[in-house]
Amino acid sequence: MSARIVPFTALCFVLLTLACAVIATAQTPLAPPDGQLQPAAAPQQTQPQPIQQPQAVMQAQLPGQAYPQPAPQAPFTLSPEEQGVVDRVLVDWQAMSANVKTFQSDFTRWDYDGVFGDATTPKKIVNGVLRYSAPDKGYYDLEDKSEKWICTGDAIFEFKTDQKQVREYPLPPEMRGKAISEGPLPFVFGVEAEKMKARYWLRITTPPQNQGTQVWIEAFPKLAKDAANFTKVDIILTFLVQDGKVVKLEPFGMNMVLPNGKDRTAYVFRNMQTNAVLANLQEFIGVFVRPATPFGWQHHVIDENAPPANPQNPQGGQPGANIGSAPQPTVPR
Repeated sequence: MSARIVPFTALCFVLLTLACAVIATAQTPLAPPDGQLQPAAAPQQTQPQPIQQPQAVMQAQLPGQAYPQPAPQAPFTLSPEEQGVVDRVLVDWQAMSANVKTFQSDFTRWDYDGVFGDATTPKKIVNGVLRYSAPDKGYYDLEDKSEKWICTGDAIFEFKTDQKQVREYPLPPEMRGKAISEGPLPFVFGVEAEKMKARYWLRITTPPQNQGTQVWIEAFPKLAKDAANFTKVDIILTFLVQDGKVVKLEPFGMNMVLPNGKDRTAYVFRNMQTNAVLANLQEFIGVFVRPATPFGWQHHVIDENAPPANPQNPQGGQPGANIGSAPQPTVPR
């Protein structure tokens, strides 16, 4: 399945309920031998103002730091103890993710141009909304209408504002119910521990000052389809433990370094509602239906499972296009 099917996560989309424990660095165990997280007080979080740069996310990449392109071998080596910490994080993350039936969140996105601009000053800041309904319905929309993405469960719709196109990517039957968890942001929805380890090299990078309320995970892609979307992703999760059990796991931020190793996109999530009793359920569900094509726009169906009618590709999709060629929300250049 293509890496660009998202959130979302998001976001693709992009980016749901994640997190775990307290760790000093990659050398510090996340939890005691019984696998339980250390009890921690409720995180005292200050939600960032939309116009401010996400300081925590900024720390995920130091100013001027560029990451190499993904290599076929692991970019680091973990000790058995360090791998055990990662495994416990993923198991708790999977357990919490499995309980999520509905989710919605506002977010702020910062786009950084490390090639033609200042790598530490965003060239664009925009707010957006993210929604999810289990198992595979997703919605990602930027406030400035520059990007929009919808997964109805049987198809993905990408709005290309600059081209006035709606691109539809039908999902084959075997992928229905899986398009969210198999997307480029499984860090947000449908987390499965073994699939995460098969798809990414993962390690814990939580800074000392963020221990006790957050856990940071650094992910490098193992597969070419993911490496085409990003060089690495830093996921910042907040957690709360009560009576020795994880009772809250939420995404706080995400820093995605793009394939050139210099450009990146950062997200900070806020106003999250998980399995909430929604005041307007019909309005929430209504975004997951097949969207109408705006007046003056074109609708193109790009089906990787259907042979082209002729070499000219009359459906309007790009020759050889597949599901992996577009649905991920991208950073405008």
